[in-house]
Amino acid sequence: MRSPSSTYLLLVFVLLLCPKPEAKEVVATITRTEHKPVIDAVLDDLTWADIEPITGFMQYVPVEGVAPSESTELYIAYDDDNFYLAFKCYDSEVSEIRATMAQREEVDNDDVVGFAFDTYNSEREAFLFNVNPYGIVSDFIWQLGRWGDPGWDADVRSRGRIVEDGYCIEIAVPFKALRMPAKEEQEWGFYALRSIKRKGEMAIWPPRTHKISNLQAQAALLKGIKGVKTGSHFALLPYVFSSYNGGSSEQDRPFDLGIDLRYGITSNLMMDLTLNADYSQIEADPDEIELTERYGQELREKRPFFTEGTDVFTSNQTLLYSRIISNPLIGLKFTGKIGKYRVGLLSVADDASNNGSEDYYSVLRVRRDVLEESSVGVLALNKDNFQDGTHNRIVSVDGNFRLSDIYSLKSQVTRTMTKDSTGTYGETGYNLNLERLGANLYNGIWYNDFPEGFDAQTGYMWPLLGYREIGTHDAIFFRKPFEWIDQIELHGELNGRFNYEDELKEDHFSVSAEASLDRIWTKFEFSKNHEWYNEQDLRYSEFEYELWNTPVRYMEHYLSVIWGGAIEYEESFVGWCYQVEYDITLKPLSRVVYNMNFAREDLYHEYRGKRHTLQNVVWTKLSYQIVQNAFLRGIYQYNDLDKRSDASLLFGYEYRPLSNIYVGMNLNDFATGKRVADNLEAFVKIGYLWRL
Repeated sequence: MRSPSSTYLLLVFVLLLCPKPEAKEVVATITRTEHKPVIDAVLDDLTWADIEPITGFMQYVPVEGVAPSESTELYIAYDDDNFYLAFKCYDSEVSEIRATMAQREEVDNDDVVGFAFDTYNSEREAFLFNVNPYGIVSDFIWQLGRWGDPGWDADVRSRGRIVEDGYCIEIAVPFKALRMPAKEEQEWGFYALRSIKRKGEMAIWPPRTHKISNLQAQAALLKGIKGVKTGSHFALLPYVFSSYNGGSSEQDRPFDLGIDLRYGITSNLMMDLTLNADYSQIEADPDEIELTERYGQELREKRPFFTEGTDVFTSNQTLLYSRIISNPLIGLKFTGKIGKYRVGLLSVADDASNNGSEDYYSVLRVRRDVLEESSVGVLALNKDNFQDGTHNRIVSVDGNFRLSDIYSLKSQVTRTMTKDSTGTYGETGYNLNLERLGANLYNGIWYNDFPEGFDAQTGYMWPLLGYREIGTHDAIFFRKPFEWIDQIELHGELNGRFNYEDELKEDHFSVSAEASLDRIWTKFEFSKNHEWYNEQDLRYSEFEYELWNTPVRYMEHYLSVIWGGAIEYEESFVGWCYQVEYDITLKPLSRVVYNMNFAREDLYHEYRGKRHTLQNVVWTKLSYQIVQNAFLRGIYQYNDLDKRSDASLLFGYEYRPLSNIYVGMNLNDFATGKRVADNLEAFVKIGYLWRL
């Protein structure tokens, strides 16, 4: 087998033979304003009076390159502190506009406008924003060939309102919320979009084509931003948390205090310091049926210290899973860009066991841009416990290569070294992933090789350990095949996992068909599976049907039905089961949202045999958005497997991202024989972000 170093030399050689992408075809110039607009969704400010709106939006879905069904006007401007946007979205059916007065990030099924800032004009990463007709924001960081980071929150001010011929939105994005090069004049990649949910339609400016997989490469070049403050800035994020726990005789940690500090050393380099990091989670994650799950859940990170700059530490393998750091006492982080290098340094002391035996985590990430749309990087991670003398070391080299408009190659080689009570050992693991993403066809092939002794204690790698795996995923897309169908997708996937004696131990085969209409998405899938678990061959087949539908603007619902074979991992046998999940959301008023989720799993030892386990989980939530920044929310959950009931009531006032007040109470497991007061927890949490 070719050595990792020679493989990378070959990849770089192939990359150098590839043509560079052409320069952006659309250029827009933004105008500085001397009139700071009032962010109220009333477009009567002098800011917009002399600005020619952008109107050339074209459909991207369902039919590429045709005029959208509704027209959109976009106005952009800036001053010393902010980038301003104003959208005027015309609509011939105002009563059908999808809009909810909800919390930040909860606008997935609403009509939205969106925009992206590629502040380095690198075509590799961008800050993305979506805003619904009431001005509710959802934002994240996008990276080419990797993922979007939804944990990132920008200090954005926005307002929206529905008017007689559509809706209007005004937005102010502080330059301090973004990272950008230290230049007198900025040149950014920029695009804007509008999504009309009831029609399954998305229109984008400038127009895009599915023939080029990197959508950011098709953005406009935005010029004219001059003299903005790109230097250092300072922010403090203190929080206090106080609680009462009726079931605790010792009142463990009834009062908690912590602080995060952010300092922009330059416009490209940020320092973060945390003391007793804010967990930033008010309610527990909802219960999920996990009787037939082989691996534990991968939970979302919500702590501000870890979400800031998370994108810098990502790689093709999940070697940093920050939720493992459960009780950080102190942490220091540097993230940013120096020339063509993205850099990240993280150091955290964690007292996970609460007994004074701290684990010390340190992470170093360096990634360099190569040519126009490719990168190579190095990632080093350490976990040390100086009290018992154990450690875990990880060193990795990765590459993300754009070979053409539709071909890309990802690769990563990683070495782990561990010292524990059994001795010192180490293993090497690597993966390759080649993808082709054309206008109507996707092909992907991957290879993973991670021995059982590959010990990445800082990551989430357990599902891949112990095998060499090769697999392929292929799909074909039919866009607007009929007048009443927006898209049909056909998918096929096949993979095999071999042990290190080259024996096929596991394999998976699946085929599926998906169809999208303006208000309906549906999918049918068949899979045939073979797993090796607990020294046993376990084989099963299953069917799955999914349906999502939003028949009217105030209702949406989802149904999933799975039936067929299933593995019970605790007892290591193949049984027969059916799983049903139904989720319904009702929005009877613009400020009221009711959501109910019901999940059921019925597991039998065999088809028509004796029942092994029956589990039902009911989760329901009622939210009232008092004003745009304040809400009242109640949640109830019942799991009949352990006869457990949980309820919570929460009031929240979110002045802006990371500046908030929460007052709430939780009743945990109150259906047991204990007194209700013993299960009561009440709390107050206050946090505030100071930008200087």
